[in-house]
Amino acid sequence: MHSLTIFISSIAIQAKPKKNKKVEEPVTPKVELITDMDSASYAMGVYMGKQSAMQLSSQNFNLDLFVKAFVDAVTDAPLLLSPDSSVMFLNAYEKRVKEQEAAERIKKGEELCLDSKTNRNTNVSSIKDSIREELCKHL
Repeated sequence: MHSLTIFISSIAIQAKPKKNKKVEEPVTPKVELITDMDSASYAMGVYMGKQSAMQLSSQNFNLDLFVKAFVDAVTDAPLLLSPDSSVMFLNAYEKRVKEQEAAERIKKGEELCLDSKTNRNTNVSSIKDSIREELCKHL
């Protein structure tokens, strides 16, 4: 089997360098994909990384913090939030987001009802207007 050498860029948080201090460049570890399990492991990382990045960035999550937390959890490094606290926070966060989205949908529905009442031509009636009026009764 051919050995494929891949260089993975390391994730580094760099602080502003102080005057007269030499800043060390982050070391890029050399990784080789020798076995099928090596390739499968790397492929899984690529797949999970791309899927996570796409989903998280579309929801405005901080990808740097996600990667740090992921690496900390995988390497058993000290965590800023415990696993239990993380689950509790995510459940509460998801609930708040859903409530906010529901409130926005209700507000848009109420605005639609107000618009249909104020802009309605009394000489023209349509099925859409009848359905809208029925829905607006329930808001």
